Amino acid sequence: MPIRLTCPSCSATLSVKDEFAGRAVKCPKCNGVIPAAKPAPAAPVPPPPPAKTAPPPDASADDEKPAKGGAKVTGKPVGKSKDDEDEDDDRPRKKPRDDEDDDRGPKRRGARGDKDDDDRPRRKRRDDEDDDRPRRGSTPPAAGGVMVVLIICGTLLLICGGVGFAIYRFVYAVKETVEKKADEFQRAFSPVTQDNYKQLVLGKTTRAQAEAKLGAGRMATGDDMAKALGTDLARAELWATMAARQRAVIWQNGDDYILCAFHPNAEGEGRLQMKDWRPRNGANLSLGDTSDTEFLRMYPPPKPADPNAPKPSAPQSGDKTGPVISVSAEDLIDDYKEDRLAADKRYLSKKLLITGVVDSWENEFTAHVVAPNKPTIIRVVFLDEQQAQIAKYKKGDTIRFRGTFTSGIGIMAVNRGWIVP
Repeated sequence: MPIRLTCPSCSATLSVKDEFAGRAVKCPKCNGVIPAAKPAPAAPVPPPPPAKTAPPPDASADDEKPAKGGAKVTGKPVGKSKDDEDEDDDRPRKKPRDDEDDDRGPKRRGARGDKDDDDRPRRKRRDDEDDDRPRRGSTPPAAGGVMVVLIICGTLLLICGGVGFAIYRFVYAVKETVEKKADEFQRAFSPVTQDNYKQLVLGKTTRAQAEAKLGAGRMATGDDMAKALGTDLARAELWATMAARQRAVIWQNGDDYILCAFHPNAEGEGRLQMKDWRPRNGANLSLGDTSDTEFLRMYPPPKPADPNAPKPSAPQSGDKTGPVISVSAEDLIDDYKEDRLAADKRYLSKKLLITGVVDSWENEFTAHVVAPNKPTIIRVVFLDEQQAQIAKYKKGDTIRFRGTFTSGIGIMAVNRGWIVP
């Protein structure tokens, strides 16, 4: 028969089973401990009912009977006897389900209930287990060390790369400056200049003499012609012909070029037949032609000197040896313009006395003489003995000279010239 108990803490009325008689129970409402109650006296056995009787009251129904005040309470033992504890240790414990906990309702914990909860044994985690188990969201020590090493290595690589690049740029700048200064020094002291170009005389200067003045030259190629002559296609075609004959020699000073072609070959005794000056800055100069026949007519090969022959004296202005034809530069040019064949019969290989105007000096012994308003040039090569006399004449001066007329085609030519006052 259920036993009625009253909680001394919250005055709630409880109903517990007979089997918990003599044991302290815990109040499900306030978690207070209710002292042990005496068992209720056994009820007399009722006589059998004459008719259909109601089933005996169920213990669980008594447990669910509402307590005073309308609250549903259920008795719960607090402690067990030693024998019961031994029996519980032998049986596997059943884990309460969540729905059973929900049926019991919210629990209130008081000062005494918290104390009882603290008395229950709890499983303590060992410190060494906490140290061995990795924590969620934390980085392992080894991974942190690797990250530090990677950061340090990356920083060192960036620093070394920057320093290496700075050293490379410095070395490259120094090298570029040295090469530039060396090029400027070479250009400043190179013999490949316009002045030395002007001292090369057609029909007279040999390759050996040219290399003594300009230094060693090399045989010109098609690539050399393209670099030196650029877009001057007409002149490039002439030089391509001389290069094919293996008679073109080139001297170079940076972007300045001197081209020379020799006759009959480019050996040491070959005479200068054609020359060009091609500077990087300034005007281009060209002289000579590829025609071997014209070259030999204008510049016949010198006869071998007789060591026993007396040295000839320079002709004077009053020398009357041979017929002399007096003509102005303007008339000479006009005659060849009107009829070249008739002019050749009259003037070619004859001694002429010509009056004209100095246009320029090719070198110290060769002058270019013109007529007023005439583009044609008369090229005059004076004798070496005339150096003092011809040095007095400048561009634009009127000059009167005597010599042998050797060509009336292209640039007219006079050899063995001397000044006539």
